[in-house]
Amino acid sequence: MKFKILFLALILISVKTFSQSKNTISVEYGVTANTVDIHGAKGDFGYNDGSGYEAGLNYFYNLSHSFALGTGLVYSENKIQLTTIYPGYNGVYNQTVPMITVPLYAKYSFFKFLYAQGGITADRQINYSRDSYRRSVGYWD
Repeated sequence: MKFKILFLALILISVKTFSQSKNTISVEYGVTANTVDIHGAKGDFGYNDGSGYEAGLNYFYNLSHSFALGTGLVYSENKIQLTTIYPGYNGVYNQTVPMITVPLYAKYSFFKFLYAQGGITADRQINYSRDSYRRSVGYWD
């Protein structure tokens, strides 16, 4: 509920931006396609990837007519399915992986409507506890 209130407040703030200012605030929302890629993993867990969504807020500061720096805050939820062959228990577990992402962008505009943008992101999985996960799948050392 707190996230929804914060997201609504950020949308209302972003409506107040001016097109000729040096600052740009944008709201993003999209569906995601995730991939679980575990090379050389050993163990009894299998992973199947699913769908997800993301929502966030981005901020760009124009340093010149053609160059801008940007950052933001993005929340995403991705669905995965875990399968196990743990002795005595065979099951499939549907899990949701919530993440917070903080991107850092550089944007170069050329011509009137064309630009190139690139950067790095820092991701953090939230709401994750190894012990609660192990309890949910019935596994203890």
